[in-house]
Amino acid sequence: MFFPLVHGNLWQYETTSDDGEHGLLLVRARRTSEREGELLTPQGARRIGYESEGIALLGRYVYVLKTPLALGTTFTGEHGGKTRIDAVEASITVPAGRFEGCVVTVEERLGDAPARYTTTFCPEVGIVALDVEASGGHERAELRSYGPPVNIGPEGSSFSGP
Repeated sequence: MFFPLVHGNLWQYETTSDDGEHGLLLVRARRTSEREGELLTPQGARRIGYESEGIALLGRYVYVLKTPLALGTTFTGEHGGKTRIDAVEASITVPAGRFEGCVVTVEERLGDAPARYTTTFCPEVGIVALDVEASGGHERAELRSYGPPVNIGPEGSSFSGP
């Protein structure tokens, strides 16, 4: 599973941009049914659905990742561009560690606001890295940690993220 949506799990990403800005992005999963869920970020919720052809953004008729997971597979991506699977069985090292057997997609959007999104999906983790090139700039998010929230403090206390 290249896009696990385990209820309550958190993904923490380190972000960097060309201008030297550094930041942190937290994403939390909320499972709403066996085949649907949401990714919660400070910008809002993204509704995700597991369909026979892949992982879709519900209500938008686009895919985050589409089968077959083979070089050259193409589909309409979540940013409105043409997405292709650019690599399978890729390896990547990010702050969260080294990951093997990953799938890399590249979405290219043309027109007045051209952009290029390169996303690395790794088994049992999901998105491990995201590169965005747009408006002459570059931003990158790399996975720092992932998994269930950490319970701290007295029993019944927990940190559940955003």
